[in-house]
Amino acid sequence: MFSLKVKDFSCIKTANLEISPLTLIIGPQASGKSVICKLIYFCNATSAEISRYLVELKYDFEALTKFLSAQFCEWFPASAWGERRFNIEFTTPLYSLKISRISTSDKIRVNFSEEYASFYRSQIDILKKLPARKRGNTTADEEDDFFELEYRSEQLVTEHVTKWLGRHAIFNQLFIPAGRSFFTSIGKALIAFEHSGILEPLTLSFGRRFSSVREFYSRRSSAARNQIFINLFSDLLGGTPKNDGGKDYLQAKDGRLIPFAALSSGQQELIPLAMTLHTLFSVRSGGTMNPFTQRITKRSVYIEEPEAHLFPKAQSDLVEILASLISKRRVRDLVITTHSPYVLSKFNNLIKAGQLSKTSKDHKSLDQIIPESAWIPPRAALAYAIIDGKVQCITDPDGLIAADYLDNVSSDIIDEFSELLNFERNL
Repeated sequence: MFSLKVKDFSCIKTANLEISPLTLIIGPQASGKSVICKLIYFCNATSAEISRYLVELKYDFEALTKFLSAQFCEWFPASAWGERRFNIEFTTPLYSLKISRISTSDKIRVNFSEEYASFYRSQIDILKKLPARKRGNTTADEEDDFFELEYRSEQLVTEHVTKWLGRHAIFNQLFIPAGRSFFTSIGKALIAFEHSGILEPLTLSFGRRFSSVREFYSRRSSAARNQIFINLFSDLLGGTPKNDGGKDYLQAKDGRLIPFAALSSGQQELIPLAMTLHTLFSVRSGGTMNPFTQRITKRSVYIEEPEAHLFPKAQSDLVEILASLISKRRVRDLVITTHSPYVLSKFNNLIKAGQLSKTSKDHKSLDQIIPESAWIPPRAALAYAIIDGKVQCITDPDGLIAADYLDNVSSDIIDEFSELLNFERNL
């Protein structure tokens, strides 16, 4: 299993997480949920991006550690580190990665275990035996040969990574940040923010991805693809996205065309999430998979605050859709951050349904309570809460989210109302 340990980084005092097929992280605003989520993404990239690292960094292992140090400082600015030395340790079944602050400076040290370093250097030796890559004052044919060789190099490394990591391989990652309504409203104006420094790297990366998804669906719509979207998201959104004359609309069930910029805050927040996740549901799962399908289903997905601006019933429906990514194995793993105890309670129901599906043969009756597509397999989920800077596991020995945590979240409001009733009696 993959794990992440953090000590004295940013607002996180201590953290020790095991990363399961479904990892849930709850906490108040500014508690460090996003920090943990991005750290997992950053560390997982050391396997998901290894072929790109090798080709773009000119087959140099020392260049890799320098690149990752610079990237870390870009993603996590030194001004937000705090005053203490920090240590971050990421462990996989086959290698480990350590990131530590050098004294109290603005510099860090990136160290890989010998297993990773040896594999990386072995790939360097293999790639160096390929024909020399040349680029510069070349003909068009020679330029094509250059890109063909780069593509072949990445494919070769990907094959070797697959053999090395086996079932632990991660081919790519998808990070869906909070504040998604921004991308719904700006439309094609994202290019204005590309080099402004206003958007942090992962948010900008999602913006590019969402722009590509919008463009793709405006040009290559199909009845089958539209039906998948309608089945999953049309009730949540109150309609279906439609492109008319180069402009994006939501076609309401009564036929009205509502410009994206005029949608409600909940709809604007949900559209980028729905359209991006839709691409995952458009790929068949199960059976023999071609290389492209394997890359999709070996993806790690990270979603910040999926419940934002949604009514509780809509939150419940969305959670069932997200759970089906795990139950139907459309992704390798899913990390979700949330503010909402309601979301956590709903996931708890889906975990319980998954447990009951293994002990009961009456799946038809169980399906009437919780759709079978949303049953979360036993031991597939772990939940964590951030309390006073410490990340604590809130999954009990039975695999459910601890009842006392769920009860404590609502007890303050109940106690407050009881005090009001007592006050009323004394009037």
